[in-house]
Formats: sequence, structure tokens, C-alpha cells
Amino acid sequence: MSLRVTIVQAYRASHPVNTTAGAALAVTLPLGEHQQDKLLNLGHNRFAITPQLGLVHTRGPWSYEVTGSVSFYTDNKEFLVDYTRGQDPIFALQAHADYASPGGWWASLSAAYDWGGESAIDGVASGDYREDLLYGFAAGFAIAPRASIQIAYVANRTQTWIGSDSDNVLIGCSLRF
Repeated sequence: MSLRVTIVQAYRASHPVNTTAGAALAVTLPLGEHQQDKLLNLGHNRFAITPQLGLVHTRGPWSYEVTGSVSFYTDNKEFLVDYTRGQDPIFALQAHADYASPGGWWASLSAAYDWGGESAIDGVASGDYREDLLYGFAAGFAIAPRASIQIAYVANRTQTWIGSDSDNVLIGCSLRF
């Protein structure tokens, strides 16, 4: 076990209740091939900037997290030859409740809501404003000191006529180095 892990475990043992605030900034670069004469492209030919604020409250084996973010998009000035495509920001809120057992297994319940993102072509609104409700649960357990497996269910329910409802089951394995 590393010194850092030992220090973190000792701190958490002596402070079973704590609250942490955090901030993040994600920047998506306009990578991928963009062909301005094609309607569908893998490359979006624009930047996306997403600031995020979060709060985590830990009480023993339980932790509760609330996160808010907003994604801003630059215009694609080469959308379908001579058109410019803009998009309004997308706002998102997330909440999670997690339980981590001393025996190495964990479980989580989550919910999220996002809204916004209407696009416009040369200033004409496309009518594609959307709202989505997502919820799910996940569980996992350690199978070795640096490996774990997990299973999750995630549902998406569109709140507008844009988008589609989905139900997803995920199975994964994590290896830590």
C-alpha cells in the first residue's frame, strides 16, 4: 500500500464526517474530420467549454454529491457550406448517494437533469430544445487489491419531443495502477 493511500485512510478514519467543494473546467477541442459539404460529421468544428461546480458530503461509509455544470459552444462557421450553426448552452444538475462498505463492495443511486441546447442555423432557431431526466444505480466489489467489477443500470427519459428514451445495463472491470 502506498504512503498516500495510508495517509488518506488515516485522515478519513479520524474525520468520518467532512464536506468538500470542487470545481472543474473541461474544454472539448474541434478534432475529427469536418467536411463542410456534409450534413453529418464526426467533427463538430467548434469548441465546447464546460465549467462544473460540485459538493461532496461524506458521513462514514456514505457520501452525497451534488454537481452543476453548463456547456457553452462556439459557432461552427462552416456548417453545410456557407451556413453558421450556433447552439445555446446546455445546463445539467446531478445528484448521487453512495455507500462504500468496509468489506470492499459499494452501491450508488444517481439522478441527473439537463436542459437547453437549442441550435440555430444562421440565426433561425431549429426547435430542438431538449430536456432529459436520467437515473440509475450501480454496484461493484473488489476482486483483487487493485481490481474490481461493477454493474450498472442507467435510464434516460426525454422530457420533450426531441430525443429518445433508453434503458442501459453496463458491466465493467476496473484495474488500478
